[in-house]
Amino acid sequence: MNSSKRNQRRYINSGAMKSRHHEIRKENIRRFMRDRGLRYKTLKAETGIDGNYLNRIVNQESAGVGDRIVNQLVTFFNLPSDFFDREYNPNSNNGELRSIPLILQGDYNNYMDGIIETERLISISSDLWTPVAFAVIYEGDAMSPELITGDQVIVDPDINPSSGDIVYCYIDKLDAHVFRFFVIEAGKPVFKPSNTIYDIATAGKVVAVAQGFTRRL
Repeated sequence: MNSSKRNQRRYINSGAMKSRHHEIRKENIRRFMRDRGLRYKTLKAETGIDGNYLNRIVNQESAGVGDRIVNQLVTFFNLPSDFFDREYNPNSNNGELRSIPLILQGDYNNYMDGIIETERLISISSDLWTPVAFAVIYEGDAMSPELITGDQVIVDPDINPSSGDIVYCYIDKLDAHVFRFFVIEAGKPVFKPSNTIYDIATAGKVVAVAQGFTRRL
């Protein structure tokens, strides 16, 4: 086979792979929008992402889905960087969305006692999902700028905290459930706010370790 034919075949194979890559992205974006109940028309107001443009490229056969729009989606929704590049496998949960309960920051005891409704759910990547994971709506400015009021923080009670982790915890002095940095100092755990106007706590209990969050800008 001469070099021109080899180059032509290489070009055709490369083009087919690129085309399939864009189709995977389109399929995943359409599924993501459907599963989260998102509408293209309102996407920009809710996230800053141009929903009309996104609608056009995922529904036009000749259009490709570029890295810029994918990076916007994974950043805003706190998804794995390759979330939209994974080929869908109906026999696997890898990359699929799963639902977890969403509670207010101060409602942990009521949630555990079954007093409050747990029908309010959010969808997260199966990479973060476990049977005991739940999400907490952050309130206040003690963890600013890492967290801001309204962030939906995904937490997991089964994960052991490491020094430097953000944790959902009970602080004895405050008699409240809050978010803090879990830090080991002189062999003992302390709970540190990001905002230094708040006190460091030495008496408290870790409830769950933060695994990620979603934020509406």
